[in-house]
Amino acid sequence: MSPIPPLPAVEPPTIADIQRIAVTQNATLVEYSLVGDYQLYIWVIQPGGEVHFTSVNLQPLDQQNTSLTQLVRNTREKIEKKAESIPELRQLHELLIEPIASYLPDDPQARVILFPHGELFLLPFPALQDSNNTYLIQKHTLLTAPAIQALDFSKNPGNLPASPSAALVVGNPTMPQVDPPPVALGRCTSGGRTNRQIAENSGPDGRCGHENGDFTSVIPIRSDSSGNSWDFG
Repeated sequence: MSPIPPLPAVEPPTIADIQRIAVTQNATLVEYSLVGDYQLYIWVIQPGGEVHFTSVNLQPLDQQNTSLTQLVRNTREKIEKKAESIPELRQLHELLIEPIASYLPDDPQARVILFPHGELFLLPFPALQDSNNTYLIQKHTLLTAPAIQALDFSKNPGNLPASPSAALVVGNPTMPQVDPPPVALGRCTSGGRTNRQIAENSGPDGRCGHENGDFTSVIPIRSDSSGNSWDFG
């Protein structure tokens, strides 16, 4: 069985690339970037290719004995505890949405694709509330992507092999702790069992190993008579 081919290198996008992606997606792109402890940069790329930049000063949060990271964590804790009141949703809306509100579409059906950064990946953006207690999801059709490059790659995968010969399947990893407070995430033992079954069903070329609590399988990719790859999901 031949080794798994490496993924192609992904070059950082240029402004022209980002504008093209916004036009292709017919969506407003919003990218956040945390710079140090006291600065938040926000770029908005509209469907027509117009680019807008906003800088938000986070230093006033020090006077409230908090930070953007702490606001996000407090929000998640209160949501998990089903708190009746979560004032952080309003405060985060003020920091993350109001500075760019004039660049967002008026049509609630128009797509807005968010690219968070750092702790912002943990934030439920749709639940943010404005001064009228209107949720952000009521005003915009929201999507989230890990990076602009990933969004572009999903549409233009480039020169990937037409028919890869093998796949690496990993399940039941050693889970980290989530702070605060320290909470150990549960194991996914069913993932390990699934990997074993996949390897066994893959014939003599299938291999299954165990390392640091992770069950890892390398399996051959086969196709049916029509050329469609099997889906083990």
